[in-house]
This record gives sequence, structure tokens and C-alpha cells, in this order.
Amino acid sequence: MKRKYAGFTALMMGCALLFMSACGSCNGKENETFKEVYIPDMVTSTDKYDTTHIYEATASDKYLVRDGATDYVIVYPEGNTDEQVTFAAQELVDLFYLATGLELPVMTDAEAKSAGKNAVLSLGKTSYLTNQEYITEVSAFNQSGYIIRTEGANVLMLGKSGSGTLYAAYEFLHMQFGFKTFAIDEISIERNVTEKVLYNFNVTDNPDFEYRLTTSGETNNDTTFMNRLRIQNSNDLWIPLGGVVWHNYLDVLPYSEYGAEHPDWYNSTKTNLNIGVDVEEMSDAVMKQIIKDIAAYPDLNQFTFTQEDGTGWGDAPINDENYEKYGTHAVEAIRFINVLSEKLDKYLKDNNIDREIRIVDFAYSHIQQAPVRVNSDGSMQLMEPDLHYKGNVGVMICTSNVNSYFSLYHPQNAAAEQNIQKWKMISDTFYFWMYDANFQDYLLPFDNFSSMQPNYQYAYENGAIYLFDQMQWNNVSGTDWYRLKQYLSSQLLWNVQLDVPHLIEEWFENYFKDAAPEMKRLFDEERAWFAHLAEEDPTSVGSINTKKLLNAQYWPKNLLEGWLDAIDEAYAAIEEYKSEDPALYTKLYDRICQESISFRYLLVTLYPDSFDDLAAEKASLKADCFRLGVTRSAEFQQVGDTL
Repeated sequence: MKRKYAGFTALMMGCALLFMSACGSCNGKENETFKEVYIPDMVTSTDKYDTTHIYEATASDKYLVRDGATDYVIVYPEGNTDEQVTFAAQELVDLFYLATGLELPVMTDAEAKSAGKNAVLSLGKTSYLTNQEYITEVSAFNQSGYIIRTEGANVLMLGKSGSGTLYAAYEFLHMQFGFKTFAIDEISIERNVTEKVLYNFNVTDNPDFEYRLTTSGETNNDTTFMNRLRIQNSNDLWIPLGGVVWHNYLDVLPYSEYGAEHPDWYNSTKTNLNIGVDVEEMSDAVMKQIIKDIAAYPDLNQFTFTQEDGTGWGDAPINDENYEKYGTHAVEAIRFINVLSEKLDKYLKDNNIDREIRIVDFAYSHIQQAPVRVNSDGSMQLMEPDLHYKGNVGVMICTSNVNSYFSLYHPQNAAAEQNIQKWKMISDTFYFWMYDANFQDYLLPFDNFSSMQPNYQYAYENGAIYLFDQMQWNNVSGTDWYRLKQYLSSQLLWNVQLDVPHLIEEWFENYFKDAAPEMKRLFDEERAWFAHLAEEDPTSVGSINTKKLLNAQYWPKNLLEGWLDAIDEAYAAIEEYKSEDPALYTKLYDRICQESISFRYLLVTLYPDSFDDLAAEKASLKADCFRLGVTRSAEFQQVGDTL
């Protein structure tokens, strides 16, 4: 990994501290110390991978803020149309003001030059960026990569894309003012800053995955929060074929439009296509939609054409024959996608369209098993020579068959891992879709903390350019350390080598504040119990589609009651804020309460006779769920229908 820890040099040189910033952060910490040499606080746990995360900075002889004032302005390129660059300027204004009480002017580079401004925070390719080597450097990055450089009094923040420039602005704020995002309603940043030395920045940062998604209700519904976590939205990455990003067979070829003329295209229940039937005509019909949609989305360059979810596969003779011969329906899907690939490639060339557009298929459900045989010597071989995707096709590995408590390196997942290696025989471009919830029961505890990092590392090792970790995507908020999972996922999607225990400790301190020790002990106890369950019965944990854990044998009553006692201890730890800071008390109370939901759900469900007034207990639990945004008890079930 390309990284440098200047802090060690500082210690060896005996560098003295230059300044103390008056900065008490918004999470209640004491004033931070400004160091002559910046010491990265995002600790890594390994140097296993040669990735690019360089955070070098030394104190300059200039001030960003002095005597409660600043000479700096924010500049962006004349004629800028990139919304992310515009948003970066607004975030710099808002967060700089939060730290200092000073509002930075925003202007174009032409306006700044005309006004003689020579202390600027430059966003993107402005006229202040004169070193073409910087542009060449970022051109080699993925779309989110960026650099930060100091030239004279100017700070140059340049990303390969507008999003990269936005992430550069966030890192600038992090290094200068300690800005971090821990939850939708919790950031950390220094406050009341009246003096701040400017750093000489030499920052080069390129995320380990080009495409990073961790879908949850909160990130789906709050663009600012999503940007601050440095993750992306599927709607910003995918051409929605037929108006839908995935599971779109019937959106592209609706029965209402094609069924009368081509009834054989649809299975007997009209819930999926008979892929493999009438390939030429069906692919021509799909191409009509592809041509329309790639024209409608000129800035996007990938789409899926993928099976419906939760329905049967095709039931035409060709589908049955393929399954009998190969043991998977992936055969007809691969062959059909390859026909589409050839037709798309021809269309682009014939029409002189200079775009590289990728089709992505799903290794999921009926086509999850790869048509690859394992020979007696352990080598792998395609079942047929033509079962390899064309060059502009990628495959999305969906890990729905994985036990999420264990990593993909664990023997429990040996069969699933071997299947992934089989898909590497079929596709040269890998996407991963992982899961971070039990979709049959959102209210049940779900522990994948031990597997998250190694699974992300597995995806990185296997060349994935895209990682999507699906959480309780259609809950407004979630249960069982939901926000911790959001935070960890966002950090590891950027850098798979970060020190997870460090991240967890930091999150608890910032999120629960005075109640952090009690809540961290509760978290550790729950994880220890999951380790016990996994040892006793590995199949009881880690499934994303089962209610097996909703059984009293796994949750002794005294265990659950003990955990609720810990919740009460956490409430007691914040009691002083009830009168001193009622707003903070309410925020912390609700955060603690949210972590009680799973335990209370288990008690009212498994031990209903324990309550003198079960109806009142359920009503109280339901009210807390709705108040805190836990509106769904499962992917397709409302809390009100469960409690």
C-alpha cells in the first residue's frame, strides 16, 4: 500500500508543536492540537495491498485563519456545469463556517483573478491549477480519485471527476479541522477556531473500489449524507433499462406489449422470460430499448438486463434441457447476453458513437451456479467453449448463497467461494453485491462484523471494480447497530485495509458520547453471544433469508433481560443532559433506544407470558419503531403487521 505516516518522522525529529487551536469539536471533545507534521488518524491494519492512500502534510508559514479572520476565497472553473463541484463549494462554505464562524466567498476563477485573489481554495480545473502534471496524475485514477496540493498560499483540490473533487474538499476539511461523518445526524469538526495554520498538502487518494454503494434508507434519502460517506447512488451509476436498474426483464419486454405476438417469450406464469427462446427476435426487441435508453443517459455507460426477483425461471423446453445438461440456467443467460453484446457493439460502431458501454449480468438465483466443471486435478474448465462473456460484459456476483457471519475465506463458504472462482473463468469484469441484513426479519439481530472487512478484501483481491453492500434498504432507519454498519461499510469501501477495531471505538465515542462505555460493552457481549451460536450451530447465523433465529433456544430470557439492563445503564449515563442540554439528551436517548428494539422484539415474541400487559408492551415497542424510523419488520412487511 502506498502510504506514509509522517507522524513517525515527527517523533524522530522531535518536532515541537507549533500551535494550539481553539477548536472544541461538536462532539464535545477537548481542544485539538495542531501538529507541525500531519499524523493520519485513519489507522491501517495491514500493508497487504499496494493501494494509493497518501496523506502527507506539513505546516506552512501561512495561515488559513488568523485572529478570527481569513483572506481565503473558494474558486471553481468558469463555466462549470458539474453539480458535484458546485456542491463541493457549498460544503466548504457550510463546514468552514461551522468550524470558524467565517463565511468564505465563492467565485469563478476568472472573477478571482480579476479581483487579484492570491489565497484560494481551488476546486477542479481552475486557472489557478497551472501544473499539467497534476491533471495527468489524476487521469490515471478511478472516477473518485483526487489529489490535494498546496502551491504558495493556494490549495488545489482536483479529482478525476466532480465527485473526486468533492472528496478532496472533504479530506481538506478533515485534515485541517478534523471533519468526519459518523451518522446522518453526527459529524465531528473543530469549533470556534480563531487561528489555523495552513498545511502544505501532498495528498494522493484513490479508493480501492471505483463504485461504492451501501444502500440504506438513510443514504437513499439524503444526498448530503451519502456524499459525506463518499458512497454513491445506483441511479447515478446505471442506465435504467426500461426505467429500472435491475430485475428488469419484464420492464424491457412487458407482456402487455409483446405477449400477444410472442407468447413463447414468457414462462407459464408470465413472471419471467423464457431466455433462450427466439434469441434473434427477442434480442432485437431488447436492443430497441437499449438504443433508446443509452441515448437518454449520455453520461452513463453501464446497464443490466437481469432476471426478475423472487419468481420462477423460464419453463420452455430449452430451459429444461439446459438445466438437465448443465445443472444451471446460466447457460442460456450467458449466450443471450453475448448476442446482445455483439449487437450493441455493432450499433455503436455503425453509428460512430464513441462510448464504451458495459452490459452487466447477475450471478444470482436461477443463474447463480456457473457452468464450469472442476476436473479431478482441481483445475476448472468451461462446460462449453462459448460460455465466456464478451469483452463489454461484466458479471455481478450476488452473495445470497453465502453465510454472512463467516467470511468468504471460511470453510463454511467454501462452495460459494469456489463458485465465484468459476465465474472468473466466464467474465473478465467483476462486480459484487453483498448483503448486510436478514431480509426475512429486520428486527432480528444480524452480526456480520467479523466478515465485512475480509469479504471486502476478497472482492478487492479478485479484481472487483464495484461493491454494493445491501442493508435495510427500504427502512427509513434500521436496527441492531445499523448506523455502525453504515459507517464501517463506507470506510472500508474506500480503503479495505483500515483498522476496524479503531473505527468501531471511534464511532462509539462520537455516536454515544457519555454512554459509549456501556453501549460498547453491550455490543461486545452481543458479538460474543453470536460467536457462541456460530460455534454451536453455524447454520443458525449469517443467513439473509430465514427466521431460524426467531426461536427461544437461541435467546435465553435472562440474556435478553440482561442486555436491556445494559440499555438502562446507558440511559443513566446521559441523565445529566436531561436538564443541562435537553436536545442532546433526546438525541442520545433515541440512539440508545434504537439499539433496544431487537431485544424487546425477541422478548415480546418469544416470551409473551413474561408481561403483565403484552398489548401495552407491543404498543410501546411499535411506537418507538415508528418514532425512530424503523417502519419495516422485513423487506416486504410493515412493522405494524408484525407487532
